[in-house]
Amino acid sequence: MRLLTLTTMFAAILPVCAATAATVTVFDTSLAALNGPFGAGVATTTTVANVGTTTTVNGPTGGANRASAAYLSDQWVQRNVGGNGVVGITTDYARSGNGSAYFGGSGVAGAYKSDLEILFGNAILASSITGFGFDWLRSSATGVTSANLHPVVRLMVSGNVAAATVGGYLVFERDYNGGGAAPVNTWTTESLTYTTGNIWATGSLPGAFAVFGRQLDDWDNLVGNLTVLGMSIGIGSGWNGGGFAGAIDNVSITTSTGSTTWNFEVQRANDVPEPTSLALVGLALAGLGFARRRRAA
Repeated sequence: MRLLTLTTMFAAILPVCAATAATVTVFDTSLAALNGPFGAGVATTTTVANVGTTTTVNGPTGGANRASAAYLSDQWVQRNVGGNGVVGITTDYARSGNGSAYFGGSGVAGAYKSDLEILFGNAILASSITGFGFDWLRSSATGVTSANLHPVVRLMVSGNVAAATVGGYLVFERDYNGGGAAPVNTWTTESLTYTTGNIWATGSLPGAFAVFGRQLDDWDNLVGNLTVLGMSIGIGSGWNGGGFAGAIDNVSITTSTGSTTWNFEVQRANDVPEPTSLALVGLALAGLGFARRRRAA
């Protein structure tokens, strides 16, 4: 009941205030402890002080063998980890602090996969989004994976604002934006808007897996009432080659009334975890409220 009261107050205040910007620190110790069998895959989560937390799944490919933590509102969790995939928050490739979100995989081509995902406490209409982006790095530790591949960002979407399940993903890759070979051992920043950047779709959306030349506004118009339920970052599934190592940091999403950036860090002894819910509640409700008012107008 207290959360509902805070949410209502926050939503009431934000529309009459100036645009807000929040940076949320996501510590490695906030990740779920995934251990044990998931189908034929076996998950192991390890935390090493001042190094980070990783989840590794050893086993065969296939969705039935992938490990996923339960979604927690407004919190990043490990999802779709399998086929010798690794995901975590570590100091391997530090960015904007001591760490970043780490993604790795090895073995048979296309087998490994690993993601981090966040399900928003309140969905956002795609029409309210003015921008989203992230920083990514492809390491020279990568094996023979295609030179064009890099960790990606995805919008988790539904065609119904009331839907509680993800109907598909809108995926950004530089390969479909004239990017060519990905830089190695250097951070690259990607910034997209409602009307820029070619993104493709997976899942049950119209044109999924087949159309690669649409922007967010195109998908919004095609689906109608397109709703963003959360964000996903990660690698793998169908990638050619035999291995990958890389990282993501500073994942952001912006509406007309505010923005949130997630910075991934390894927790030190004196670090104090930050509460994340209010920043996300403010952004999500403000964006959704704005979108509804705009569509009504």
